[in-house]
Amino acid sequence: MKLNSENIILFMTGLNFNLPLLSSMCAKLLFFLIVLSIPSACIEEDERIVTEEPDVVDPLIGAWGGQDFIKDQAVDVVVIFTPTHQVAAWFNASTGALVSTNGGLWSRTGIHVTEKVEFHSDRPERVGTDVSFDIELVNDSLSIVGSDSWLTRIDQRDQDRLEGVWQLKEEGATGASSADPKRIRMMSSTRFQEVEYEPESGRLLSTAGGRYQIDGVSYLEETIFSTSQEAVDVQAVPFTVEREAENWRQIGTNETERVWQRY
Repeated sequence: MKLNSENIILFMTGLNFNLPLLSSMCAKLLFFLIVLSIPSACIEEDERIVTEEPDVVDPLIGAWGGQDFIKDQAVDVVVIFTPTHQVAAWFNASTGALVSTNGGLWSRTGIHVTEKVEFHSDRPERVGTDVSFDIELVNDSLSIVGSDSWLTRIDQRDQDRLEGVWQLKEEGATGASSADPKRIRMMSSTRFQEVEYEPESGRLLSTAGGRYQIDGVSYLEETIFSTSQEAVDVQAVPFTVEREAENWRQIGTNETERVWQRY
């Protein structure tokens, strides 16, 4: 149809004569456009929610255990990964005698793990250096590539417990020197290892580790290996625990107490 002035006048005249029909059509069109926009907005909102990344928890965090061989001797091994620190201990399960332990800061990129050694019981020359290795992680099994031993997951992360790294707070201390011994605890949701060492040399002074349970303020701890044979407990030792933000207080049955602060 060729548009000229006459045709345009006729078209406009037709609209004037059908205003009720035109109003109805416009209303329907407006409603249709509004309805179409609602699912689009919902989809955009849903996509925004889905694409938001939650806090990623490294599957290594927690405690791992198994058996290993040192100088052809079968020993038990427990490794604890906190979000920042890692500690490993090899010990005689029947006597609780410590064979070896080391630990420090750790990070991971894919299968590649790097540890900055802070203490080492039998390789002090490694203190302050970075040690790297590749891991193989299959479900709840963990191995260092090139080794023949596998570790099995002992526990899962549970932030309601005392997970993390804690340093013993000396009551009345005005400030710690870099040469002062450092006493820290590395804890998963069920395992702990307490280590005392010289920060500068990394020389191990003492260590003990084992299992713990916590229920409200009730805390049970069982030491299964230690540098001090007398420290190995046959039965769990009860404590009372008081938690305050970044600190927790460990109170023994004889009213002795130790305060741990986030490291």
